[in-house]
Order: sequence, then C-alpha cells, then structure tokens
Amino acid sequence: MDMINYLKWRGDLTFDKDPFNDVDNLLISQMTYVEMQDVFAKHKKMSVAQLSKEYFKEIEFNEADSTKNYAMFSQYALKKMAESKRFKDCMVYNYISILHKDSTEQFAALMMDIPDGTTVISFRGTDDTLIGWHEDLMLSYTSIASEEDALKYVNENFNIFKKYRIIGHSKGGYLAIYAAVKCNPFFRLRIKEIISNDGPGLRPGSYKEEDYEKVKDRYKLIVPERDGIGTIYELAQNKLIAECSTSNLISAHSMSTWNVLGNRIVEADGGRIETLINYRSIRQFLDDTSPEERELFVKELFARFDELKIKTVSDLANSSLGVLIKTISKLMEMDGDAKATGIKALKAYYDNIGSDLNKSLSNKSQFFSKANETLNQMINTYFRKKSDTVDKPSEDPKEK
Repeated sequence: MDMINYLKWRGDLTFDKDPFNDVDNLLISQMTYVEMQDVFAKHKKMSVAQLSKEYFKEIEFNEADSTKNYAMFSQYALKKMAESKRFKDCMVYNYISILHKDSTEQFAALMMDIPDGTTVISFRGTDDTLIGWHEDLMLSYTSIASEEDALKYVNENFNIFKKYRIIGHSKGGYLAIYAAVKCNPFFRLRIKEIISNDGPGLRPGSYKEEDYEKVKDRYKLIVPERDGIGTIYELAQNKLIAECSTSNLISAHSMSTWNVLGNRIVEADGGRIETLINYRSIRQFLDDTSPEERELFVKELFARFDELKIKTVSDLANSSLGVLIKTISKLMEMDGDAKATGIKALKAYYDNIGSDLNKSLSNKSQFFSKANETLNQMINTYFRKKSDTVDKPSEDPKEK
C-alpha cells in the first residue's frame, strides 16, 4: 500500500476528523514535482481541485502510465488529491519554479493552506534535469543558489499570524531544514514542524549551531530502509525509517515505494546493509578529498555532459549503446586530477562493498568466502593501479 492507496481508502476523511500526518506530507511533497508554471501564470491562488482541472486541460493522462516515471506519478498524486474530500478544497498559491543553467539553479516551491489552521511550504527536490543534479553535487563543496531561493521564499511569504509546516523531498528536504534554520528568528517561532523526506542534512560550516538547536526538536527526517541520500550530513534526532516495496537502492529514494498502512508510514525494523555501505562510502570519499578536488571533478563531469548535449537524466538513461560508449570515452578525457577524484569515489564504494560482503559471507561456505576474498583483492589492486597511473607524472623519454 502506498500514498495513493491511502487516498483511496482514507481520502474521504477531512482534517478535522484525522489530523495532518506523515502520509499527507508525502503527497504534498510529491505534488510539488508537477510543473505548473502555465496554470499559475493565469491564476495566483486556487484549490487543489481547480488546479488539477486547469492542469489536465492541456495534458492527457492515463492512469496506467502513472508508474512509468517520477513526473507521471506526481501528476497521478495531484489528480487523486483533487478527487479526495481531504485535499480538494485546500488552497494552493505562491507557486514558483526556476531553472537557470548559468547559475546552476533548479528550484521550485508552493504553499498550501490546510484546514487545521496551518500552511504547508513544500520545496521540490531534484527533477530530471542535469542542472538540478549538478546543483546537488555542488553541495559537497559549496553553497548553492537554491539555498538562497528557499530562504528568500520563506522570509518574503511568511505571515506572522500563521503557523507553518516546512517540508520537501530529496534536495527539497534539505532546503526545508536550511530555510527553517536560517530564516528570520520571528518567523522561526511560527514553524510547527519541519519534515525532510530523504534529504541531506546541513553541510558543516553552513549554519550556526545555536540556530539549529532552536528548531531541532521540530525537525523530522524520514528515510527509506535502503537509504542513499538521507545519510549525507545526517543530523536529525527524530528519524523514521520507512519500509520499502523495492530492493533497489535508487528506486528506494522515490516516496512512491514507501509502504503505508492506514494514516502512517510503515516503519522498517532498521536500515539495510546498503544504507551502511552508502554512509561509510560517502564519509570515506569526503574524508579522502578536499572541497577543491570535489569542485574540479563536478565541473569536469558536467562539462563533458554539455559537450555531448545531454540535458536530463532520462537522456542519459535512455541513450543508445553508441552514445553510452561515447559518454564513457568523454569521461575518460577528464583532467588528470578530476579523474583521480572520480577514482577515489569509486574506490570508496568498492572498499565498503567488499568489507560488508566479507562480513555477510563469513558464515557461508569456505568456497564463497574465498571467492569473495579474491574478488576484493582484484578490486583493490585495480584501483591502486588506476590511482598510481593518474597521480604519477609521465616519464620524460629524454631522461632515460
């Protein structure tokens, strides 16, 4: 059962009968991914029902296609919310969407009034554009444009007489806690709840500890049991680990795979081994590289995508074999220092995957343990050679 099933079974319950819950948070976060610039260019404020009606005037939607990709599922969420008694009359406004290549900026947000007297501010996470993913990776070494967008959005749109919930998925979850910590102190007092759905924590050095202390009790992090993003800079004390309907680490990041029962997210009995591998690998990579090294690598990586005119993740995922080979060739042309950083990233994952495989196979047959040990040695030897090749300057033939 997922968030859509929740609407089918409980969508007739109004907020006065069943208060705002974590699944409502998922639905609004999901809906925020819908591109609604054209609708809001004509209407500044409208109910969810009216928004859906206006949006689907120009877009043909087939429910059978709802699971094809994230955009389709987001449209599906909007449609079902509009059909539910729970959400149809909730007012949506202050929608904004920004996508600027020059400033590496991808940002979107909206506000929704809930009948319990609160207003939800929802920040969109990373969409399908490579601009968005470029901005995400920049978080590993510097501030990003979306941070200032989120802070400006909150400071300009807060009403001192209202109470707010600030939420978001992925990068949107990061922006939620960032804006809450950094916003006007008077506005901060009006925040009832901050929910990050598998979003990174705050980058060290980007905030004041005393400001975070003032909101930490209202900050909740929801992560899937196979976590890939929420482990980055994690600092939330209130954390819910969601049970997933998928065993794929990448798919688990999608809120559509998080299991729901009634009006709550089903809690897993703990994180899976993939989460531990991811956490340790990211930690190792950050420890082994400097901000300058990470910056060079990210710039070189996306410069190669630009040369190949790859603009979205879908472009890359749906590429022909020839394009993929060309892409790999282009990546191999990266600056030597950038390539060395890329190798460190891969090595961090291989080191930790090997370590955990050894542990998981320790009670198995001697054959599997020996095979895994051999594989581990091969991986480590391969990356040592690669690293030596990149770091070691080529010899001048004249010196021989």
